[in-house]
Amino acid sequence: MPLIGREQDISSIRAYFDTAGVRGGALLVTGGAGVGKTAVLDELAAREGGARVLRAAGAQFESEVGYSTLNQLLFPLGDEMAPLGEAHRTALKW
Repeated sequence: MPLIGREQDISSIRAYFDTAGVRGGALLVTGGAGVGKTAVLDELAAREGGARVLRAAGAQFESEVGYSTLNQLLFPLGDEMAPLGEAHRTALKW
C-alpha cells in the first residue's frame, strides 16, 4: 500500500542520500510515536532497490551502555569488515 501525502518527506531523505556518499554525514529522523517515521523509511528503502538499510532502536536506558546502538548497526555486518584496514577494523570491533 503506497503512502499518501509523504512524497515530500521521501524526496527530502532521498536528496540527502544522493550526496551523503560524497560528503558524508548522518541523518536523524525524529517525531512522535505513530507519525510514520518507520513507514517513510520503509517506503524509501523499497523504492531504492538494492540499497542496504541498517536499523537500530535506541532506548533511554542505553546511555549507561556506551555505543550499544552502534553495535546494533555493525553486528550484522560481521565478516564484511574484513577488507578494512586494521586500524578501522579495530576501531569498529565490538
